[in-house]
This record gives sequence, C-alpha cells and structure tokens, in this order.
Amino acid sequence: MEVGPPSLNLPSTFIIRATPMGRPCFFVRKNRIIYNRNMELGSIGGLIAFVLGWFFAQSGKFIGDLVVKKRPLSFAEVVDCFTRSGGMPSGHTASFTGLTVFFGLRDGFTSGLFILALAMTIIVVYDAVNVRYAVGEQGKLLNIIAESDHNKRTRKMRVVEGHTIPQVCVGAILGILLGFICNNLF
Repeated sequence: MEVGPPSLNLPSTFIIRATPMGRPCFFVRKNRIIYNRNMELGSIGGLIAFVLGWFFAQSGKFIGDLVVKKRPLSFAEVVDCFTRSGGMPSGHTASFTGLTVFFGLRDGFTSGLFILALAMTIIVVYDAVNVRYAVGEQGKLLNIIAESDHNKRTRKMRVVEGHTIPQVCVGAILGILLGFICNNLF
C-alpha cells in the first residue's frame, strides 16, 4: 500500500481563483495547480497606458506649437514641447488617469491596486491644478520684478507652469481612453 497525497479527483481543468473581472489566476489541470503566467504580463499594460498618456499629451503640445508658430520647430523647441510642464493637455493627468483606469478595469474598482492608483492620481492632479499653477503665477510676477530691477542684481528664473481645469479635463479624457484601449490590448 502506497502512502502519499490524496488524489484530488477534480475535473481535468477548472479555475480556482479569478480576478474581479473574470480573468483566471490559478488553474487545476490533471490534479496540479498551475499559475497563469499571463497575469504577470497584464501589468505591462499599466506601464504602457502611463507612457502613452504622457506621449500623446506632450504630442498635443507639440502640434499646438506647430499650429501657433506656423513654421517648422527647431530641435530645442521640439525638446521643450516634450519636456515642458503645464499647457494643454495635462500630461500628468493623462498618464495617471490611464494607469488608474487600466488597473480598475483589470483588477476591479474595489481592488487595493486601483485604490492606490486613484489616490496617487488625485494627489498629482491636485498638485498640478493648485500648487504648481500658483507657483507658476508667482514665478511670472517675480520675473516682472527682476526685469524692473535697474541694478540687474536679479536674473529671470525659469517658470514652471501648472494646469487649468480644462487642461486637466482633456488630459483625463485622454487617459480614460488609453486605459480602456490598453486594457483591451493587454
């Protein structure tokens, strides 16, 4: 008589646990528990949603500069378009909203990962609209004061701009769309 683990006597394949959105995490096949490695690849969709949110938002600023200036942009101007803070649309909002929506759709809107991403999104958007916008306005005023200094003891500073509510709303719409797209692709 052999002594060993008891046979599970289970169907050939069934799901032990699934995510809130119904994607399987663990399977039982031929009495063995198998981890679904494809779930690990799902996290890359969040990174892609985040990066695409930033890229499309900054591309919008690039296109806006092309339309306004009505001429080809120099390399320095192109770099400025893709590294500038502030402006339409909000890259911060697009990135974090895309990531948050992706995790909400993938893991469920009550999952810890979604709640964490939502909290970070709220903090980043609040900072962009209130703190950085106020700092940008103060920087503009300080530059006016620096220009009026006749002794030239002060120099102009680089102004970091924040976002207005419409800029944040357009960034959020872009992020929501990218979150849905990345959820369907990954």
